[in-house]
Parts: sequence; C-alpha cells; structure tokens
Amino acid sequence: MKWNWINSLSLLMLGFAFNLSAQATCKDSSDVQALKKEILSQAEAWQGQGDPDGSKQAALTTKVNRLLQLCPQSSVQERLPLIAGAWQQVWGPYTYRDKSRGTDPRLDPKRIYQVVFKDGYYYNVSPSLDSKGVAKNQTILLRGEYKVSKWSKEKNVLAIHFTHLRKVEGDPPQGMTYESLPALAEAHQIHQTNVLPAFFVRLFFGGGFLREVYTDEDLRITYGAKKSSFKDSYLYILKRVPL
Repeated sequence: MKWNWINSLSLLMLGFAFNLSAQATCKDSSDVQALKKEILSQAEAWQGQGDPDGSKQAALTTKVNRLLQLCPQSSVQERLPLIAGAWQQVWGPYTYRDKSRGTDPRLDPKRIYQVVFKDGYYYNVSPSLDSKGVAKNQTILLRGEYKVSKWSKEKNVLAIHFTHLRKVEGDPPQGMTYESLPALAEAHQIHQTNVLPAFFVRLFFGGGFLREVYTDEDLRITYGAKKSSFKDSYLYILKRVPL
C-alpha cells in the first residue's frame, strides 16, 4: 500500500504545538524537579501492577499533593495548549470492566498512549494483545472529545465522551510510531476498521471527567472518573513523548 500522508500529517502536527507560555505558575527549582523525578520513578516501579486496595494511588497522591503545593496550577482552560500533544501513560488503571483496579492482559502497560489535539478531540492508543498477553499485530484507537466542564465548580475539569473505537492492522507505517497513528486516522490516511459501530460507542461507552491537576512541558497528572464528583477516581501519571 502506498502511504500518501506526509503533507496532511505536517498540517495536523501544527495542532500539537504546545505553548510553553502556559507554564505552571511555579518557577523551576531543585525541589520541584526532585519531586517530579520521585513521582515518575515510583510510577514506573509500579507500572503494570494492580492496585486493589488503592494503596499505590494513595501513596502517589501524597506526592502529587506536595508537588501542587510547590507548583500551583492555572485553570485547565489556560493549560489546554500545554496539554495538547502526545503522552505515554506511566501509571493508571489497566482494567475498565470492573472496579477491581486490576490489570488487563490485553494491554501492554509500557505502550499506552494518549494523543490530545488542540481542536477538542483526543485518541487513546494501545497495541492489542490477546487474553494471554500475546501481541495480535493490531492497534486499538479509541477516539474521544473533550471540553472544559461547565458542571464542575473546579477550574481544572474536562468533560469527555467517546466517539469511535477502531483498529489498525499491522505495525505503524515505516518511520512512524504508535503515537503518530491518530493524526493519520483523523486525516483518513490509514486503513482502519470499526471494532464497534460509532453509535454503540457513543451510547454505551459514554464518557466521564478528567481532573487535570498538573501539567508542564514533560509531566501530566490527571484523575479520571465517571462522575463529576470524583468520588471513585483513578490517578494517571503521564510523560510527554515527541511526535
């Protein structure tokens, strides 16, 4: 198959440009950098492990709260240009079928990505594994849309809803990466097939809320929940990856 994606991809990449003037309100300091390193190191050490009693999330949350004290954040509206881009999930829930906070053998915890476009949509990207953890040579693309929540009293909450669930067969095109696939998919420059009909995804997958508590040029920390009360939330630690 001949890949005719270079020109359209170049245009779409403009949507990923993030504005570093939207930095957090803190100044870089040795304490902030040391704490960020500590959070990432702990998240990486626990990557792929379950958290049935919530103790790992609680321990990370303690460190996150310390980071927020050192580095208070502006509103999520102001940080949207900084949130745009490609992120690799270091820590987060690995099963969505129940509330066990367990692992899902069909997900490779080292290869879960989220690519956020400034135009109000994003993709969750993950190479697909079978129930025994063996690679299926296909990539799942879950597309969602987001906007600043009008229902939350907080200024750091995004409302999200899912729109499509598709898959791409084979490896990414030569010279491309998994996090490059969403731009190709959005431009219809790569063959993709529906895993489920779009109306089914919209109706039954629904959506939820993201509380974006911290964002800078290389680290993003957010809590995901089905309800805006965030009573039963899941912590995500993500690091930026280049496109």
